[in-house]
Amino acid sequence: MIERPKELTASTIEKLFTKSTLTNSKGKMVLNDTIVNHVYSTSDYSKFRFVFGNRELLRRKVIKLREAIKIENKILSYPIVVNSNFQILDGQHRFVALAELGLTVCYIVDDTFEVQTIPKINTAQDKWNSNDYLSAYCTLGYKDYKVFRNFMQTYDTNFTVTLVLFHGKFTGGLYRDFAEGKFTAKHLNRAVKWMDMVQDFKEHIQDIHKDRHFIRAILDCFNHPRYEHKRMLKKMKSRGALMTKSVNRIDYLRQIEAMYNWHVSEDNQVRFF
Repeated sequence: MIERPKELTASTIEKLFTKSTLTNSKGKMVLNDTIVNHVYSTSDYSKFRFVFGNRELLRRKVIKLREAIKIENKILSYPIVVNSNFQILDGQHRFVALAELGLTVCYIVDDTFEVQTIPKINTAQDKWNSNDYLSAYCTLGYKDYKVFRNFMQTYDTNFTVTLVLFHGKFTGGLYRDFAEGKFTAKHLNRAVKWMDMVQDFKEHIQDIHKDRHFIRAILDCFNHPRYEHKRMLKKMKSRGALMTKSVNRIDYLRQIEAMYNWHVSEDNQVRFF
């Protein structure tokens, strides 16, 4: 009979976090724990082999890792895992990135791995999500992230909507910068102003005003030099019930533009896309 593992109690977990902020200072700790494995390093890339059945190698991931390693190489703390035949069981993207940069490859040898084990381990690993990053940086005292969290709680917005409101538009690097601690709340006043304007539509389009695609669309309108909020609000009151939920920004822009220009002379009509 397999013995059920003992779960840590809440009090034990709490003690683990007590005054344990990350530090690199060398104290008087004596390392007398059992050594389970050794970390080796080599520049002889020819000895390594990929394993048939492992996941497909993605060039975009290799490029991303390569650029990250150029900025700060912490690869010693994340060695790849191989078996005695130097078949890469975990870390094939890291290996290629290091090899392409001509850097030393750090690895550990583990013959307990099987190909079937790899996807199971990757499935079991929980990747950090947006809330994890937000919570971590708030705990570390990042003021801008605390402003971000307060904004979400005040206006009951989701992460993506809040990020777009602060930035003013959606870009591919927004999430990456947030995850790397680079977010700044310098446009708080503008975000508050825009969210107050969005809230004006609440009773006319129900929950659509919280949709991330709608937010992206309406921000395009707010940034348009010929946009008039009073005019938009008037149209929302009379035509908002006809707006339908869409799955992308462009569809919302089409609906908003049609509403904004409804019963308006051609000279006063505005194109938003």
